[in-house]
Amino acid sequence: MFISRFLFETYVCKPCASWFELDDCKNRAPSNVILEKVYMDFTKNPTNKHLMSLTRQLQWSKRRIDEWFALRRQQDKPSTAKKFSESMWKFVFHVYLAFLGTCVIIRNPWVFDTRQYWENWPFQNLLPDIRYHMVVELSFYLCLVFMQFFDTKRKDFLVMFVHHLISISVFVYCYITNMTRIASICVYLHDIADVFLEAAKMANYCKQQRLCNALFGVFAVVFMATRLGFLPLVFGRSIYYESWEVIGPFPSWYFINTIVILLLILHIYWSCLIIAMMIKAWHKGKVSKDDRSDVESSEGETEQVKQSH
Repeated sequence: MFISRFLFETYVCKPCASWFELDDCKNRAPSNVILEKVYMDFTKNPTNKHLMSLTRQLQWSKRRIDEWFALRRQQDKPSTAKKFSESMWKFVFHVYLAFLGTCVIIRNPWVFDTRQYWENWPFQNLLPDIRYHMVVELSFYLCLVFMQFFDTKRKDFLVMFVHHLISISVFVYCYITNMTRIASICVYLHDIADVFLEAAKMANYCKQQRLCNALFGVFAVVFMATRLGFLPLVFGRSIYYESWEVIGPFPSWYFINTIVILLLILHIYWSCLIIAMMIKAWHKGKVSKDDRSDVESSEGETEQVKQSH
């Protein structure tokens, strides 16, 4: 998975980012050994005392030094090309997972009959295609967990990290206990919404605002329908009630229900962020910066960088 991502981002995502002219290499601070040493070794946000000392040392104006630090902080932020590459990789893989899940799951007779998830459990036959689907999903989430420390830092880093750990725990637990039917359905519903989210991010990075608005609207509807509708009301009910009715009480019943409740809490948290973004978009006429996206510079610093250019 790591090798596939590296090759895809190198030979597909980066050329696409260059074609859309998303390279941010122009916003670089002028080379200065003294300021660079202060920035790397002492502070990235100099106080008035630091600025006065540097003014006397460099014979620069205070405003010029302040602009240099603003440019240097901008330079350290992830470029649009990097964020575009991350989203493009996730978009392509989520499309593949959604297509794979559709081909694997839809032809099984137990898809629409939730009681069959528990019939003859735990002695259900594990079909090779379901096993392949589970292994690919698990490897993808493991890759996300490790790469989260190297990708663009998001405001909900901790929440997303917990979500990935819970998802991996569910995969491993369901694989060991042979609850692969309901696990494959749940992860399939997760992949559908993420396709539109990553597509909306790519459109936003490419300055295609109308397309971004449309894709984000579809994502919001699909997210609410799958993660606040189908998952808790259909599959959560099946885990809570039907499993007890079909197979009776079993030791891990409390564990699996606790996991489902934790996932529901995280989905409610993200739903609140999505609703907040939809309200902002309604007033502004467009989808603004993602409330769970990387922390951007303040408006004042952004304006200061523009003026320095």
